[in-house]
Amino acid sequence: MPGTPDAVGDSEQDLHADLRGQLACASLHCHFRVHSRPELRGFCCVECSRCRAARHGPRCQKVLAPVRARRADPSWLPIAGEMLAARELEDALRTLAPQLALEGPERQPESILGGGLSFSNFLDVPLNHDEVGEEGARIQVFFREVILVENLTKRFDLPVLLCLPAGLGIPATRPTNCQDGWLGCALRKHKVVLMDPRGTGRSSRVAPQTLRGRTAKEQADYVQYFRADAVAGDCEAVRRRLGVEQLAVLGEGFGSLVALMFLSRFPRSVRQLLLCDGLMLAEVEGPEDICHRMYRCALRGNRWYYSRYPEDVGKVWEIVAHLEQIGGVPLADGGRLTPRRFLTLGSLLGDLAGPEVLHWLVSRAFVELRCGSVQLSTEFVMEAARATDVGAHPLLWLLGEPTYCGPRTGASRWAAHRMMSYGCLCERFDYRDALKRNEKPPILFTGGTVYPWFADDMATLASLADASEILASKVDWPPLLDVAKICDARVPITAVVDASDVRLGIGPDPLQVSKMLGDTCRVFTLEELHQQGLTEGVLDLLLTCCSSVGESCIRVVGGGNDHEFRDRVAHPLRRFTKAEMEETALRHVRHSVGEGPGWHQMYQAFQARVRLGADEDILPGGALCSGHTLSVPLDHAQPSGAHISIFFRQVVSAADAKSAALAAAFGRQAPPPPPRLLVLVGGPGAPATRPLSGSAGWLSPLLHDHRVILLDQRGTGKSTPASAQTLQGWTPEEQAAYLENFRADSIVEDCEDIRRFLEVDQWSLLGESFGGFCALTYVSKHPASISAAYLTGGLPPVFTAGPDEVYRHTYQRVIARNQLYYARYPADVAQIRAIVQHLEDKGGVLLPSRGRLTPRRFQLFGAYLGSEFGSEALHVLVEDPFVHVGGEAELDDLFLARVEAGLVFDVQPLYWLLHEAIYCGPRSGPSNWSAQRVLSADPQLLAHFDHRAALADPSAPPVFLTGEMVYPWFSEDFAALQSLGPAAQRLAAKTDWTALYDLEALRNTTVPVASHIDSEDIYVDVGLSKATAKLLGARCKVWVLDECRHSCLSDGTGAMLKKLLSMVRPEISGAAPQRHSAPVPGTSSASDGTLRGEVWRPRTSETGHLLPGLRPRFR
Repeated sequence: MPGTPDAVGDSEQDLHADLRGQLACASLHCHFRVHSRPELRGFCCVECSRCRAARHGPRCQKVLAPVRARRADPSWLPIAGEMLAARELEDALRTLAPQLALEGPERQPESILGGGLSFSNFLDVPLNHDEVGEEGARIQVFFREVILVENLTKRFDLPVLLCLPAGLGIPATRPTNCQDGWLGCALRKHKVVLMDPRGTGRSSRVAPQTLRGRTAKEQADYVQYFRADAVAGDCEAVRRRLGVEQLAVLGEGFGSLVALMFLSRFPRSVRQLLLCDGLMLAEVEGPEDICHRMYRCALRGNRWYYSRYPEDVGKVWEIVAHLEQIGGVPLADGGRLTPRRFLTLGSLLGDLAGPEVLHWLVSRAFVELRCGSVQLSTEFVMEAARATDVGAHPLLWLLGEPTYCGPRTGASRWAAHRMMSYGCLCERFDYRDALKRNEKPPILFTGGTVYPWFADDMATLASLADASEILASKVDWPPLLDVAKICDARVPITAVVDASDVRLGIGPDPLQVSKMLGDTCRVFTLEELHQQGLTEGVLDLLLTCCSSVGESCIRVVGGGNDHEFRDRVAHPLRRFTKAEMEETALRHVRHSVGEGPGWHQMYQAFQARVRLGADEDILPGGALCSGHTLSVPLDHAQPSGAHISIFFRQVVSAADAKSAALAAAFGRQAPPPPPRLLVLVGGPGAPATRPLSGSAGWLSPLLHDHRVILLDQRGTGKSTPASAQTLQGWTPEEQAAYLENFRADSIVEDCEDIRRFLEVDQWSLLGESFGGFCALTYVSKHPASISAAYLTGGLPPVFTAGPDEVYRHTYQRVIARNQLYYARYPADVAQIRAIVQHLEDKGGVLLPSRGRLTPRRFQLFGAYLGSEFGSEALHVLVEDPFVHVGGEAELDDLFLARVEAGLVFDVQPLYWLLHEAIYCGPRSGPSNWSAQRVLSADPQLLAHFDHRAALADPSAPPVFLTGEMVYPWFSEDFAALQSLGPAAQRLAAKTDWTALYDLEALRNTTVPVASHIDSEDIYVDVGLSKATAKLLGARCKVWVLDECRHSCLSDGTGAMLKKLLSMVRPEISGAAPQRHSAPVPGTSSASDGTLRGEVWRPRTSETGHLLPGLRPRFR
């Protein structure tokens, strides 16, 4: 069956026959669609009813002729049959391209998941658009044309939508999926153009590297041409290159200013403007007025944040006091995390989930060492430094204030900094004054403002300090916006703005906008979005409600009163403070019972019930989240020994919380609560997912029927951390003895302690990847505590004698995934070879964390190839890794920063320390760095991953990337792991590991198990997982899927998780189990037609047992 493990061995001839049956002639009557088979995933195919009936006619034979010639080429990359089919399909599409008017060899299409094509374009434009002629300096601007395959035949008839990104110095979005999000909405009726504004992305970059060697005056003279007016000139050049008369322009944030600038300068080139989170009238007010508005918005953001998380008042005060006392924390890149830099995290308050992210970051800022002293955690310092570093996008700092300057405003002269030095702003934002007070008042975060001291605290900006002063003192800025021309153009403008935008301060008075822009502008103030940004719902609102000239120009939508426009916005999330939530609940009680006798007593009882504690939170989307910390033994076999803490969250739907609170208020018996479900995430060494919303992602379907428990597994998150920092001062023997207690058997005993704390008889388990390993350990050791187990990408190999057998299988999967990746992105063969060659010649490159990026470390990015959109992410990473400085190529600092952030071993060392130990038991012996041994012992296997051999022979296969394997040399290349190297060696040599699974208990288990596995999973081999499923017997249902890659939780819609849950529910309820038969190839196993897969069962089913009733208790 296609997409199942049984189809892995399909012959090459069968795949070619299947391919020929689905290719079509070049008829305009062809119907295009996306293929679902894994070997063709992401590629485009076509169907023609006429050719399909005749299989393949003469015109189809003509299409396939160059494909067959390609196969006969001796330079063809030797890859497997399914990869060859994918490559043939792409070649066939390119053969069709001339007949579909896709001319130009430099614009070969690149496939995108969801049935889209992307065409890359580089355009030479003048540095200064006011200079006429070819003698002036020129730069490059990069843009992509994205179109659905089904729209290829009408490519020239589709309107063009030019999309401008949100931030100054930020490149355009990289398309990875053409079906979801705002891009999918835009592509239905448009050809979308994604432009990297000059200075960003693949356009000519502005970075400290590219400006090296120039004087400060030369740097300033160059950077001054990267404002919105110059970007607007580039938009006009893109329009001419596309050969269209008019563009629809979509601007988000800063992109809205560029869009208005484009309309002001080239009114005949614009058909309509769609603006999201931005209606900036720069120069009309000037930088001081804009900064003053941004400060006001920052005050509102701080007020909202501290009212939502009052416990963070003291935590932020302690962090700032600690940083002030030690003079800041020195960073590995040469900068410092100072109080003033830490407080710029206030820009997060402008994101949809920003307050939650800031709260999560602040809540785990400190760690306690063995000696009893307290320090800022390494993870906190790294995350805070990355979130506040603008060195990767220096244009935000250099032109952040000059963006609003013009002939009438004069120089910016660091307006935000000057405003902080006098008046009430100085009193409100002066953290030093707050530190002097004994009552620990709230210390306010700043917003999106920029300051001259960035060059002191951020090492990457130090070389641009003098240039920034020149730009801040520049007086003769050219004009930006001409409001009169915008009004005269009579171009429809539709804008969605947030009046409390912390970053940009661009919430204008709609009446003021109406007066200035006239009746062509329609403004929607959607306060309930709270900087949700550009989403599918917002874009649908903009496209649907774009005003015509003379229509009503103002529409204020807020407070949930305008249902017509609320329904157009996907998931409108109204944010509530704790006080608002409590007041809303109290009003509900008063409305329910009136003011008759006893009302006050009920009111007081309910008021006491709904008061939220410090560890409780109301999530956007309607869910109550409560945190709990338990003390558990380090070694559960010695309960009187050392103890550690574990942290977990309980997430309850708003309806569940409301019914329990109302029952308590009226003295009634609460209804039986929903069953609890414990979520165990992948790893080892990863904390639980932070719930940021109760109505989005995979958490939403769980909350319909469960109270969800999110556990920070021991050693991670807010549980007692296990890191190089917390283990400093320990001997290697002490470190190894401590860390051996962090495997699945200990995690399972922690879960039992949580279950007893919650007074729950039974609960369900959801295990993802390594979390599935823990769940099966739980099933084998405590089956009476589990009502059902759901595993996604985590049905462990319980029969293996150790990690050696696991890696022999997964190495082969990694090789196949490399082949498919290079077949899909053939240009990346040379790109990755160039990166590895550069690293080999330089002996590695120093990273900001002081670790080294070596060829072997870069090869670890093969782990991306097993995750959803991982291939796309890797392609984007290596798309443009070099910058040229002084005629020589260097790895871009932005590329190095992304590489460092892409591998988390620095902050999650347990993965390296215990990854091989999760496969060890009494019969396995020591792991002894199994992945390294297996690779070295097999010359044929080693040849695939030997980068030196690949570099030595240009005709050799490309450089293959490794997978999730760990190696002993991590302590050499990762700076944070150096102190743990001796302990890692001792763990690798440990022989007396305890058994993680009771095979006899698993064979006789009565616990229903539903498992999703990927037919080509590079992390957990499908064959070994099927062997485990046969051991579990009739109680285990396996869903083999080829569209998700490893985990159902990566599906943002929750549809796949709903399918997984439905596989066991009949058995839990005691009903006759549903019969799952393998679907016919080409049909969908899901009712909505979106999922394809096979439910595979080893034996006949048995009836399930009833879920015991849970106590009606709400904690």
